[in-house]
Amino acid sequence: PYFRGYGNKVCVFFLPLRQIRAMKISFISLILILLSFVCQSQNEERTLVEAQLNKQGEAIILIKATDEQSDTLSRLVSLDGKEGNEWKAYVNKKQFANFLNLGLDYRCLPKEETKSVSMANSISQMESWNRYPTYDVYVDMMKDFQNRFPGLCHLDTIGLSENGRLLLCLQVSDFSNSETVKPKFFYSSSIHGDELTGMVTLLRLCDSLLTSFESDSEISNLLSSTVIYICPLANPDGAYAGGNSTVANARRYNANYVDLNRNFPDPILGQHPDQEEFQAETMAFMNYAKKERFDVSVNIHGGAEVCNYPWDCWQSGQREHCDKDWFLEICNSFISDVREFSPVDYFTDVSYSGITNGGDWYVINGSRQDYHNYFLRCREITLEISTSKTPQASLLPRYWQYLGKGLVNFVSNSTKGMKGIVKDSVSGLVLDSVRIEIENINEDELFVYSKADGSYFRALLDGTYQVKFSKDGYEDKHICVSVASNGTTEEVVLMKSTDVSIEQALQIMDKSLIYPNPANDFLTIEINSESYYDVIDSRGIVLQQGRLDLGRNNIQITNLQNGTYIMRLYGKDKKHPNKTMKFIKQVTK
Repeated sequence: PYFRGYGNKVCVFFLPLRQIRAMKISFISLILILLSFVCQSQNEERTLVEAQLNKQGEAIILIKATDEQSDTLSRLVSLDGKEGNEWKAYVNKKQFANFLNLGLDYRCLPKEETKSVSMANSISQMESWNRYPTYDVYVDMMKDFQNRFPGLCHLDTIGLSENGRLLLCLQVSDFSNSETVKPKFFYSSSIHGDELTGMVTLLRLCDSLLTSFESDSEISNLLSSTVIYICPLANPDGAYAGGNSTVANARRYNANYVDLNRNFPDPILGQHPDQEEFQAETMAFMNYAKKERFDVSVNIHGGAEVCNYPWDCWQSGQREHCDKDWFLEICNSFISDVREFSPVDYFTDVSYSGITNGGDWYVINGSRQDYHNYFLRCREITLEISTSKTPQASLLPRYWQYLGKGLVNFVSNSTKGMKGIVKDSVSGLVLDSVRIEIENINEDELFVYSKADGSYFRALLDGTYQVKFSKDGYEDKHICVSVASNGTTEEVVLMKSTDVSIEQALQIMDKSLIYPNPANDFLTIEINSESYYDVIDSRGIVLQQGRLDLGRNNIQITNLQNGTYIMRLYGKDKKHPNKTMKFIKQVTK
């Protein structure tokens, strides 16, 4: 029966059983036809994906999934953003097989066509910056910077890629100015090998900083107060997947078809969030960052236009970075600089402000941004600079026009705050791993620490802060610091050891082993065993070293300037000092 209303009455009608059976059969047939069509369609998409995987080792798919399902997706595939109600993702063969188990609808997306990738076969052909360099030209350019500007840059090798290509980094600074503490800023690009706008842009940044140092006072001041590390190409195997002579076949993944920006330790999932071994590139970047201990960092990408601040693995409603206000301030300054020179719609494709929280955009695990922020206490953002991952080569100069000023000012703005050196109050030795805590900011264990040379830097907005310095074996030191707008406050902090016996021993050794003190041109040292020594200044820099015999030794110190110095005595292994003595060089005129 079925019901139908007529005015204020309801009438009941009965269909013949034969008609009902016919309708049921027709409905089932329709369902089967639709299911057959869906299965056929998915089989066709699977064939297309597998063809891409066999040809390139990676494929791009668009997946129909809810926001709730995206967390599961992000652990199985390499998400690359959302388009309408579909998620864009990269997959390798293993990822695609695991993804199929979810039973979600998907379709294969053709890879972005690489338009005119004019290649430069010599450094001279890069002069107009409207070509991509071959791999050999890229290496030659990095070497050429060092050869032409030896006082302003040092070329360093971070490591080697899986296929043995160089991971290069240019350290740019006024190295003649060694008197001030210099924050360390790290720019890198193209951890996804097909996102190459940043590679050429950072090469041009190197060139601009070095060639403008003498004529531009802002650049001169920046390089006098900061060390800028620049790695234009973090995934050379992906960029030159088609051979060293072209980027036409560049791919996202590295030589092992692993997404390097999902391969770092993760705050939530731990050591191997992508279920892959750490790649050669990942290990190289982790070791380099641990050695250099960067203060601020930017990882440049393509495929969108947005400043993406931490976290990537958490949405803002789950957890916010303690320096969220600082991140927003420097990102807003960057966007303001960029929009002064770019079209009105540049940096608006993700948000009109040009800024997004990473997890609010889409959640990923294993990003370098989260690794640097969470594990190394470096303040890093991800900067997406072009919707096209590998733009037409002739368009590359436009991106420098849009971004050049902003990239320079980003370094300047993000290295403002407080800096200085931490020392032992008795010996004058510099102290490593002193925790610097801003007492009115909930730092969520993201404290910064002094480095091996005793130097420290803490990025801060303008304001007045109560700061605590702490280290095992030392009394806490509290100071009040005022940071002016666009300024940096420098403080030398002396910390008192809680081990009184060490202070007493130092005083005894000063009186009995080394004399005269103060000394003029010569020191006399009496020891009871053969030893080696070095003399360091208050910054921890070794100024003099040599060997001492059993008994009485005379050491010439004529070349030392007036001041307080530390002499360290070593055993035959020359590894660890077993005695420390303080002396004063004083020549009266």
